[in-house]
Amino acid sequence: MNDTPDIDKKDLYLGTEMQDRALRKAEKEKKRKEEKEQSADKVAIEQSLSQSTLVQKKQNQKKQRLKWAGILAGVLFLTWAISGLFAPYKGDARFGICKVFLENSVRYPSHLRLSTVEDFGNSIRIWFAQIDAFGAYKLESIQCFYKSDEQRGTIIEKITFNRRPIDDQKVADFNIILPVVLQNLPDLTYPSPLSDSLQDLQMDTDSLRKALNL
Repeated sequence: MNDTPDIDKKDLYLGTEMQDRALRKAEKEKKRKEEKEQSADKVAIEQSLSQSTLVQKKQNQKKQRLKWAGILAGVLFLTWAISGLFAPYKGDARFGICKVFLENSVRYPSHLRLSTVEDFGNSIRIWFAQIDAFGAYKLESIQCFYKSDEQRGTIIEKITFNRRPIDDQKVADFNIILPVVLQNLPDLTYPSPLSDSLQDLQMDTDSLRKALNL
């Protein structure tokens, strides 16, 4: 009768130990699972942060590119505006035609100095200065009037020197060579107004006298 209690105590101890082992194992499994979940959460967070950093980096790079593109566009526009502001004004073929006629009409075209150009739509007036063989300073004007011709297009209708019309035959002869003139137009840059000082407009009159054998 004394052996029975010892066996019961032993079985009870073994049962308790097995329960403890099972409990510890369950706790370890739970802890391992929690650690695994925490590790997965950590990896997910790191990946999310990495992706967020990459996205932010790309956004910053895009903003930088847009910023520099805007600066470049502003510089280009400012350069264009400044160059357009200070660039000399150029006329069209009407100015070039009248200029060629003038250069071929004066006696000393190399001493010809243009002053002001006036555009009236159907005509162009050019103010110019020249010095004759006697050294006399003159400020004169030429005005070329244009009209449309069914066969030849735009031609010269008439030309006036100092508001006096020149010979119609000269105009007709010049209209014949007009296609050649249009293919070889001179510099169309508008001239700057001449100085009001006569001294600034002095030319080499000795060369003019020499040309006339004076």
